Amino acid sequence: MTLLNLGKPLNADVTSSIAALCGSKLRRVIDLDPKMNDSTPLPPQVRALLDSVGFTARAWSETQVVLSLPEDPVLATVLVAEIAGLRGRAPRIVRYRWNESGAREPIEVISLHEVRKASREQRKSAIRPA
Repeated sequence: MTLLNLGKPLNADVTSSIAALCGSKLRRVIDLDPKMNDSTPLPPQVRALLDSVGFTARAWSETQVVLSLPEDPVLATVLVAEIAGLRGRAPRIVRYRWNESGAREPIEVISLHEVRKASREQRKSAIRPA
């Protein structure tokens, strides 16, 4: 599994916790600097950032990827959309909380693909004729 870190730097304890939450060994952590230029459109900048990962189209579709998202919600949304397009499915993301000592700790890994599937099923059952 590959962790794409687009947020704050992660220490070994945090990456170990993420691996445990995923139930899988982290084979690679890729730290990406998500600083974007406010004077140019965001989607092409996100594409260029993801191109810098160096994955082929096949690698994007076959590699298990987990995202540690940046704090900017618009940037995070565009990143998720781009990665979903590259992978053919929505990625998994890490959810954090602040602990008593003021540090971020991972508490959950969410499969956006599974969230989407569940929502589609709920919608289907709501619009089925009686």
